[in-house]
Amino acid sequence: MKKNFILFILLALSLFAFNCGGGSGSSNSPKGENPGEPSIVQLLPAQFVAQTNSIITLHAKVLDGNGAPVKNMPVSFTNLSPIGILSAVSAKTNSTGIASITIKSTTTGFSTLQAEINKGVSQVRDRKTVFFSSLNTSQPIPRLDLTANNYVLFETSNDNEVTITATVFDGFGQRIVGIDVLFGSDSEEATFPLGSIAMTDTNGRASVLVKVVPSTLRDLPTVINITALADNGAYNIISLTLDPVSIQKVEAFANPQSVDSGGTSTITAQVTTTAGTPAPDGTSVNFTANIGGVDPFSQTTDGIAEATFNAPTLDAGASNEPAFVTAYSGGKSDIVTVTTIAPEPEPVEDTTSPTVTSTTPVSGAVNVDHPTIVTITFSENIDCSSVTSATVTIAPSVTWNLASCSGSTVVFNGSTGLSTPYTVNIGTGVKDLAGNVAVAYVFSFTTGP
Repeated sequence: MKKNFILFILLALSLFAFNCGGGSGSSNSPKGENPGEPSIVQLLPAQFVAQTNSIITLHAKVLDGNGAPVKNMPVSFTNLSPIGILSAVSAKTNSTGIASITIKSTTTGFSTLQAEINKGVSQVRDRKTVFFSSLNTSQPIPRLDLTANNYVLFETSNDNEVTITATVFDGFGQRIVGIDVLFGSDSEEATFPLGSIAMTDTNGRASVLVKVVPSTLRDLPTVINITALADNGAYNIISLTLDPVSIQKVEAFANPQSVDSGGTSTITAQVTTTAGTPAPDGTSVNFTANIGGVDPFSQTTDGIAEATFNAPTLDAGASNEPAFVTAYSGGKSDIVTVTTIAPEPEPVEDTTSPTVTSTTPVSGAVNVDHPTIVTITFSENIDCSSVTSATVTIAPSVTWNLASCSGSTVVFNGSTGLSTPYTVNIGTGVKDLAGNVAVAYVFSFTTGP
């Protein structure tokens, strides 16, 4: 009697919960965003492992912002692997928001499948990997265990490689030596730099190096799967988590670093992600310059973006101008300096006649030492070939020698007499380097006793 009473109470409580509880259609359910519009796709294989020559049913569930099913929504299905054939490439969701097709394979291996819709918000695609096995389940099943030396990538810079190890067993749990293991991935971001096939060692282990290069920048963690299939039919799959990927560093370079007025320089921006890899192809890089002009943007290829800097036009004789060109992407930036070289000033024609600015002895000097050295300094450099005994005379005549002529200075040596007045006459035959004749100049001095 007591037992029946308890059952009655439980039944009553369940009916109360059914009538008052809120499902997706309850009036108490939150409205969410974009009701009736697809917000997420969930690909749900009916099973993940099947024998070859059998089928796996693929269900794609489409939900709106309330989590309510969206009906009559076309869903596209894609087989991203060479294994398996889809029964159709598209299907519409039913009243429960589910679109279904099948996949069949006569070949052993993994098949990565994708379901997506062409409109909606948030995540509108999903991927899953299934496996077709040729193993006879009535016989002992071989086993393959997978491990990784690092399950989370991109935690630090250059953290984009991982070693995956497969340990292969036969159906009786014994490790198998000298058997090939084929590794693969459900993501194009994963590659095998040293090859995707490895042979088990004396411990039944085969290892490969996996390198992951992000193809997009992303704010959320993502998951990729590494598969392994041994020649004895053993198989398995392991998941790696990828941390969010953003721009870590931008480095700017200029070639050349100095350009003529109005010239150009190539600005190169090298963009690196937090994964230590080049920025994905197509990443935009913006450029600015404080003077001159530069292409406002470019996009990366192998992590490199280029722009052309156009130097300003400077007046002849002006000062050289440094231009600061900034490259920035994803909140990171760098500055490179390009110096614009101003043109040389136009040469000015020299029409000024040279003049005598000083002499030694000075004009009117007395008691000058003898023999005497006469030095004449002009206002500018002169043409030494124009300095002759005819253009510069010293009287009375003694043995005067042109000792030197350099720049604007001329020096004569003479065997002067005692207490003798001398007159030096610089005529207009003396010329400067431009051919201008000198202004005539006369000075005198007297030697000592």
